Amino acid sequence: MNARLESLAGAALIMCCLPTFAQESASRTRCSQPALRDELVRMLETDQRSRQHVIERPDDRKALFLLLEQDRERTQRVLAILKEHGWPTTAQVGADGSEAIWTILQHSDPAVLQSTLALMEKAATRHDLDWGLVATSIDRIRVNEGKKQLYGTQLEKKGGKLVPYPIQEEAKLDERRKRMGLGPFEEYLKRLEQR
Repeated sequence: MNARLESLAGAALIMCCLPTFAQESASRTRCSQPALRDELVRMLETDQRSRQHVIERPDDRKALFLLLEQDRERTQRVLAILKEHGWPTTAQVGADGSEAIWTILQHSDPAVLQSTLALMEKAATRHDLDWGLVATSIDRIRVNEGKKQLYGTQLEKKGGKLVPYPIQEEAKLDERRKRMGLGPFEEYLKRLEQR
C-alpha cells in the first residue's frame, strides 16, 4: 500500500476531528444560497458514509480505492466553489455548509489543504469558520510535512490508545490551544477516548 493510501486508511480509522453540524432545517432557512448549502451537506454526508464503510471493512481495498476517487471528485468540486465564491460565508451556506467544505478539504491532497489555508484563515477572521478547525488544518499540514504540530489535534492509535503526533514546545500547548478557542489538551484527549 502506498503512503497516501496508508495515510488515508489511518485517518479514516481515527476520524478524530470531525465537526458537529448544526440542525439542517435551522441552517437551511438562514442561508442565502440554500441549494449550494444542500450540495455541500450532501457531499459531506457521502464523505462520512464512505469513511464509515472503510472503517467497518478495513481489508476492503476496493472500498478504499473508491473512497480515494470520491475524495478527488469532492475536492475538485469544492475547489471550483472556492474559485467562484471564495470561502462562502455562513450567511450564504450556513455554518454546516462552511464546515462541510472544511471537512472535505481535510480529506484532500496535502498540497490542496496547504493551498486553501489562507482562505480558511480569512473565513475564521470573518467568523465564518471556527479557529479550532483552522488549528486542526495547520496541525494536519505540519504533520504531513514531518514537522511537529502546534495544537495537538492530530492523533494516532498505538497499542490501543490514542496518542498525539509530536508536539512543538509541549509546555506551551494549552496556551496555544486557548488562543485558537480550543480547550485543554487532556480534556480533548479524554473526550476522544470516550468515543
